[in-house]
Amino acid sequence: MDPKTCPPSPSIVSEYPPNPNLLNFHMRQELTVEMSERFDANSSPDVLSMTYPWVADILSLKDIHKISLMRHHVRFRKSKDADWSDLFPEIKRIFLQYRNPIDFVQLEKRKDMYRDFPVHPSCPASGRLVFEGTLEAEAHPLAKKLFSFHGLTVVVCAHDKLSLKRSCAFSWEELLPRIKKMIT
Repeated sequence: MDPKTCPPSPSIVSEYPPNPNLLNFHMRQELTVEMSERFDANSSPDVLSMTYPWVADILSLKDIHKISLMRHHVRFRKSKDADWSDLFPEIKRIFLQYRNPIDFVQLEKRKDMYRDFPVHPSCPASGRLVFEGTLEAEAHPLAKKLFSFHGLTVVVCAHDKLSLKRSCAFSWEELLPRIKKMIT
């Protein structure tokens, strides 16, 4: 999948985190292979319109100041005086221009995001290794395998356990069978 195009997803899970100036959209498609990509008013509109046209269009909204792309979610930062009830319909309209249909589902509460597993032989004998993107994971065989399918956003290999974080757009029930095959 080309992460530069607006993600083809049947649904987007929207989340209002504790910071009132942020809005997150979680989705099943990979948005970037980087740990994160950040865009703001200083980002080149010409480059953005060629690489992430939907990001360029959303950044053109008066009160959206920053957009961050992570593997399975995008974070919007608005100005303090703006109201999400005014901005959300505009953001939704822009998403629908690039991908239709999309259902927007409100996330009530984040829960059960991390799962711990027994230590894996590829984990370090001391300390820990943290992988938060597909490119970061390339150098580690297990992390690379775990990032080879959609759903995980963080892989932590520690001396005492393997910890995985899922995207809000995925359930552990759908991820666990694949994970167990890879780690056993």
